[in-house]
Amino acid sequence: MSASDLAGLQASLQTLLSPFDHPTVDAWRLAVNRSLQQLLDADKATFALPPANGEREYFSEQFDYSGLRPSLPEWQAICEPRFHTIERAVSLGVFSRRMLFQPCWSAFRRSAYYNEFIVPLRAYDSLGIRVRAGREHRVCCLLVHHERPAGRRFGRRGVALARLLLPAFKSAVGSYLHLRELRAGLDATIDGLGEGVLLADATGTPVHQNPSLTRMLALNPERDRLEAALRRVAGGLARFAGVTRRTERDALPEPVIAAVRTAVADYRLRGTYLAGALDGTGTVVLVTVDRADATSVPVSLLGERGRLTARECEVALLLARGRSDAAIARTLGISVHTARHHAESVRLKLDVRSRADVDAAVRSLCSGPAALPSGADAGRH
Repeated sequence: MSASDLAGLQASLQTLLSPFDHPTVDAWRLAVNRSLQQLLDADKATFALPPANGEREYFSEQFDYSGLRPSLPEWQAICEPRFHTIERAVSLGVFSRRMLFQPCWSAFRRSAYYNEFIVPLRAYDSLGIRVRAGREHRVCCLLVHHERPAGRRFGRRGVALARLLLPAFKSAVGSYLHLRELRAGLDATIDGLGEGVLLADATGTPVHQNPSLTRMLALNPERDRLEAALRRVAGGLARFAGVTRRTERDALPEPVIAAVRTAVADYRLRGTYLAGALDGTGTVVLVTVDRADATSVPVSLLGERGRLTARECEVALLLARGRSDAAIARTLGISVHTARHHAESVRLKLDVRSRADVDAAVRSLCSGPAALPSGADAGRH
């Protein structure tokens, strides 16, 4: 083996064994494909993983598998009963096309699979690594190809290099699928919680939010502010943890508490870490969101006693929060002119001189025996 082969092999092994050093699974697969193309002097490469959460099963820069008719899995189903290729490939671990189809080479060259799939794709000489991994023992594979019908061939050198890559490939896809199974279980758990939950990776990038948080955001016209606060908590905690872990191996920051005040509700955000290697680095950021009514003022009572319309009630609560006309317009999806008109109407009906007096007027108007207790459901909208 030449010095160039050794350097290329080391680079490919390092890339294969670093699925969690990349921001997405496709970024990892892209890096692996490129390293294998360079190592094996290949024209094309494909990295296949069992699909989940919208991921593509087959990833390649050169092939557009989505446009194939029939699709690649359908072609494999057509091919498998006749040539038993998948199980034979798994049993071999590393294979060239000649090794795979040697027992029936002539029939293979005459088959529809070869002439209607391989030839149009220009994937003539092929070398593959195929294993079963994960709890369900699903097939994962790496494939590289030469696009010319004659000329360069992978040969014994290619097979030997691929065999050296096989243990690393099996370990890497096993780790990735194990992580994905853990993440799926975690997602299912937090989806059943009544409080809002955001899950972010160790960089602070959101990766999942549960239905409770989705509903919470949908009900708030100022959802952008709340989403920005969630990202700040997750990102700040992740950045602080990264610095801390580089200087003190086992140290993690204390939970981060933040508050967001909107016209509709107040929110308490708590960011912390889940223990365990759920993202490949041992840290996952979890942000929980608790909601409380912004005021104890029942909206129905405010409208009745203040002779306010439903829209004027919304504007009154926003004025009580000190919002400007422009902020009210953005929150309610109306023009600034309309917001100003409603604000003037609210001040007139509540008999106050300035916006600063609206909060006290609203609370005074709705205090008394007819007012509902603080936190009552009538105050939610």
